[in-house]
Amino acid sequence: MGANESHNMDQVKQDLKNVLAGEALTEDDIIDIKSVAEENFVPITKKTVAYIVSGVFFNEKNEVLMMQEAKRSCYQMWYLPAGRMELNETIEEGVVREVLEETGLICKPTTLLSLEFRQGHWYRFTMTGVITGGKLKSSNESDKESLQANWFSIEAIRKNIPIRCRDIFKLIDIAVTYRNNPVKRVDIRPAIKSHKKLLLRLVVVHYNSDRYGAK
Repeated sequence: MGANESHNMDQVKQDLKNVLAGEALTEDDIIDIKSVAEENFVPITKKTVAYIVSGVFFNEKNEVLMMQEAKRSCYQMWYLPAGRMELNETIEEGVVREVLEETGLICKPTTLLSLEFRQGHWYRFTMTGVITGGKLKSSNESDKESLQANWFSIEAIRKNIPIRCRDIFKLIDIAVTYRNNPVKRVDIRPAIKSHKKLLLRLVVVHYNSDRYGAK
């Protein structure tokens, strides 16, 4: 390994430590950036790029919080509370707002569970956390945001109620795995850092159950 490659690996290791510590990276820290978007592409929320937030929340019965759609295209279908982020809104603020608007409940996001992206223009951030207050929206309180909200078992979500899209099944599975992890969990929340580019770095963490068993 040459001196330059060794330096790059050292930088990658340091970047990984920063990411796992919940710190944001600066563009100067990032090496080998390759653009997958048009040269003149400028990310503008709700115009040239779609940032979607969604939340997977459980109650004491391990039921999942769901909302019933009011939109004409998916009227009366059930889905996780989700929607587009507003301009100058953080991911956590977006989750809190969407959950309140669509379910009537107040939440505290604690962990980023999933990030999905398509073609460099569509991103979905899914978080989990705890419900801290509010009142579950009833059918008498229906509005343009949702018809109502309710708690459902995972089995009911998969078999008994009309679902807007089955893509939420994998998000619920991720949340269940995280919730049931016997190892002490560390909350991972998005770090706030402005960038002139849309940056994505894949981080793969291998968990050794023999070495780090439950305590």
